[in-house]
Amino acid sequence: MKFERPQRFELYRANPQGLADMHVLILSDDVPNALRSVVVACALDPAAKELALGLPTYVLLPRGETGLDYEAVASLASPFTLPKNALVERLFLLPRKAQQRVDGAIRLVFGYEEWPV
Repeated sequence: MKFERPQRFELYRANPQGLADMHVLILSDDVPNALRSVVVACALDPAAKELALGLPTYVLLPRGETGLDYEAVASLASPFTLPKNALVERLFLLPRKAQQRVDGAIRLVFGYEEWPV
């Protein structure tokens, strides 16, 4: 396997099942990532006005925080399991402030914090 130890908050180019390439953000912790054949990730999509960016489960990530050539949105409400062998290229590690925003959204999704009213 090319990427045996993906790290939490790393961005990858992935190609699940030989379909189209996509950008993903690793959400699962480092220890399970090293031990399991899969990781938990979320998609990084280009920011679009149609998205309900006011929801705290969408995290806007400017170009400078991702190294991508577009402003991205991490959709934390829809995490998915991805085999590590679908990871094609390690791209970037989110900076600390972006990691904190993503972690806050994860905590909402899994009920560790109350939804803001």
